[in-house]
Amino acid sequence: MADRLVHVDRVRRTRRRLRDALSPGGAARVFTNRALVGAVALTVMLQILLLVVPFARDTFGLEPLAAAHWSLVIGIAIAYLTIIELDKALHHRRAVS
Repeated sequence: MADRLVHVDRVRRTRRRLRDALSPGGAARVFTNRALVGAVALTVMLQILLLVVPFARDTFGLEPLAAAHWSLVIGIAIAYLTIIELDKALHHRRAVS
């Protein structure tokens, strides 16, 4: 029972943080953690670099995905997100009742 109370409290705080972040001027606060923003930017740049530079692409043996493979990736991602959201909805419903 105590774990459910902790979960409900965490959900309420998360919703409040999301509401604050989406409020006018709130989106700017998302980028206040410079280390996190830098790490994400560096990761994206390195991934693009590996795909664009022929030497890097050949070194790591990377090849573009075919349309069939992209369909598989997108399908798995949608299924995964659907399962996660259903799980959250079920836990939220149990916590409220």
